Amino acid sequence: VPSAVTGFVQPDGNPGQAAVSKGRLFVRLATGPNEWAVWEELDRPPGVPSILDLDAVEGGAAEVFVLAPNGKPYGRRLEGATWSAWKALSGNGYRRISAVKRPNGRRLVLTVDAKGKVALHRQTGSAWTSSFKGSAKFPGVQRTVDDVDAMTDRNGITRIFATAENALWTRETEGKTTDSWLDWRTWDVRLLTFGDAFKKKATPAAQKGNYWK
Repeated sequence: VPSAVTGFVQPDGNPGQAAVSKGRLFVRLATGPNEWAVWEELDRPPGVPSILDLDAVEGGAAEVFVLAPNGKPYGRRLEGATWSAWKALSGNGYRRISAVKRPNGRRLVLTVDAKGKVALHRQTGSAWTSSFKGSAKFPGVQRTVDDVDAMTDRNGITRIFATAENALWTRETEGKTTDSWLDWRTWDVRLLTFGDAFKKKATPAAQKGNYWK
């Protein structure tokens, strides 16, 4: 059973998937509509025994970012028919990772450490070979984050989604050309639970067959 799964869109428009199972990294690429190649295992970064977490840039590239057991982030991309060498990002001790591409083509990698703090790793240019500035604390108000994900919408706004403090939160850039962020906003999302009150409203047949759930 995979411990982490992510998806992405290849440069040719076909989807792709990446997954971690028992610390091993696998990818599967679509070759056409409803046509998939077999799962392929990718080698891990040098000296890294297993993968802790992963994410991929969601659109227009096959770029995968992972965390080693010590929480150090790495990234690599599909170039033609082969995968590039792994590139290491700064820092370690992270337990969650997410990656997104800004409208200017630069990647933004977000990591969450053991204390639930989010760090940003900003790329200095739009080329894959461009370096990352290193980890920096998320500007403004922090939350104690459990997990995080990121995407850039069709208007060029980069949005962060997180589970934190027993709630769902979101945060976004002020515009598509700025590195300034608005404050966290919580979502009033209430999950449906099935208790006695719900059961009493079910039909006798549903209660007898235990279908009320």
